[in-house]
Amino acid sequence: MADGPVWIYGPDPDAPGLAGGVAAHVRTLLRLCADNGREGRLIPVDNVVVPGMPRRVGVAVGLAACVARVAVAPSARNAIVHVNTSIRPAWWPPRDYAFVEAAARRGVPILLQVHGGRWSWVPGNRWEAAWRRMFALATRIACFPGEQEDELREAGFGDKLDTVLNFVQATPEPPPHPGPAHFLFMGWLNDNKRVLDLIDAFPEVLDAAPEATLTILGDGPLRDVVPERARKADAAGRIRVLGQLRGADLRRAIDDADVFVLPSREEGFPMSFLETAERGLAPIVTIRSAVPRIFAEGTEFVGIDPADPRALVRILIELALDPERRARLGLAARAAIHAKCIPSTAGRRYLELWDALGSR
Repeated sequence: MADGPVWIYGPDPDAPGLAGGVAAHVRTLLRLCADNGREGRLIPVDNVVVPGMPRRVGVAVGLAACVARVAVAPSARNAIVHVNTSIRPAWWPPRDYAFVEAAARRGVPILLQVHGGRWSWVPGNRWEAAWRRMFALATRIACFPGEQEDELREAGFGDKLDTVLNFVQATPEPPPHPGPAHFLFMGWLNDNKRVLDLIDAFPEVLDAAPEATLTILGDGPLRDVVPERARKADAAGRIRVLGQLRGADLRRAIDDADVFVLPSREEGFPMSFLETAERGLAPIVTIRSAVPRIFAEGTEFVGIDPADPRALVRILIELALDPERRARLGLAARAAIHAKCIPSTAGRRYLELWDALGSR
C-alpha cells in the first residue's frame, strides 16, 4: 500500500460561495485522507489568481507558486496529484492544464477527475489543444458513469479511464416531514441548472397544491436575478431565496424540505443530490447525469427530461399531491446512498486508485 501524500487540486471548500459542488467533493476527499491515515494537502485552484495582476498574469504567477509547493515538499517524490476539473467550453482551461503539465514534468502521477461537462464540447473549441494535452498527460482519468464516460471512451481515453462515484458522510436519522410539500433547489445559480425555469413553473404548482413551498439555496451568476424573479412570480410568497448557507443553517434548510429538485440541462454526479438524498429528501433529478446509471428511476429518484418543457410542472404537481410517494422515495433514496455512496463503499475506490498510482 502506498502512503505518500495526496495533493488535491480543486476549489477551496472554505472559500466564500463554494460550500457545495466540487468544493464539497474536495472536502470529502480531504476527510477520506485523514480517516485512512493518508496525508491530504489542498491546492486551492480558486486562490491561484494573484490579486492585483491582470488575470492571465495572475494565473501564471499563482500556478508557479502552486507547482513550487509540490516541488519543494520533502515527500514530493512519493506524492500523487488528484486534479478536479470540469469540461466547460466557456472556461479558461490553461489554469488546470498548466498545473497538470507542471506535475507531469516533475514525474508526479496524476489522477484527473472530471466532474461536469461533456467531451463532445471540446472539438472545435478554442482551447481544444489544451484540453487534449491535459487528458493525454493524466496518468489515470476518473469520471462518473453515464454520457460523460461514454464520450471519453469514444474519444480514445478508455485505456486509462476509471469510473468513480461521489460520496457523502452518513448522518443520523433525519426528522419526519408530515406537512405539505416543501421543494428544495440547492446548487450553482446559473442557466444550466434551470433555476429560473423552476421559479416560473412554481405558480402552476401552487394552483394544484396551494400549501407547497419552494426554497432556493446557492450562489452564482444569477444571484441577483433569482430573488427578483421569485418576487415577481405569482407565488403568494411561497418561494424563498436564502442564498449560500453552511453548517447548521444548511442542515436545517435541508431538513425543512422533503423534495429535492435539480432540473439541469446536464450534470455530472451532483453532490447536492447526494447530500439531500442522504437526508431522506425525495429526489427529482435530470436524466442528463450519472444518476440514472446508478440509481433506480421511479423508486429511488424521479427523472426529469430537460428537453420536455412540461415535464417539470407535471412532476412537481404529482409529488406535491402525493405525500406517501414523497416519503417512499425519500426512504429509498437514503437507503441507496448508504449502500453505494458513503466512504466505506464509494470512498474505497479512491483509496484504491491512489494506492495504484503511488505504487508506480
